[in-house]
Amino acid sequence: MENQPVKIRPMSVIICDEIRTEINSKEFFIGVYSSDIVIHKVPTKILLTMHVLFEITGSGVFPFEIQVKTLDKSTTVTTEGKIELLKAMRRHQQLGITLPKFPAIFSGETELVVKFRQRKEDRWKVIKKVDVIYRPKEAATSDVQTAPSVSNEQERPS
Repeated sequence: MENQPVKIRPMSVIICDEIRTEINSKEFFIGVYSSDIVIHKVPTKILLTMHVLFEITGSGVFPFEIQVKTLDKSTTVTTEGKIELLKAMRRHQQLGITLPKFPAIFSGETELVVKFRQRKEDRWKVIKKVDVIYRPKEAATSDVQTAPSVSNEQERPS
């Protein structure tokens, strides 16, 4: 598999407030947005970061571009990078890349779209979409539902 061109495929994207790398090289994700991003005032500026997990084969230079854009065009951020793989990666090898923090400005409800391309001549491919929902603070607290209480006592037969 030596000297094969690098083939990459984005597998997943985690969007969160912060990513820390521990001493043992484990990544620690803080404030993960598992579904929608909910904002309580407009406009709102949030510092976000993301971790992109790729499936990679081959060896050589791995150029990439990732673009984060809102449909209302209030935020557009493009990150470019290159990773050099000196040794061929076996089939289905995974590699994660953490992107630097970027400011996301939301002026109302919109959609955050993450796109990827390996080379500038490639077409952008959408790899993640997240809805941005506007919910004023008052509505946010009134929407909270309380789960019914559960008793630990077992029913006794009569």
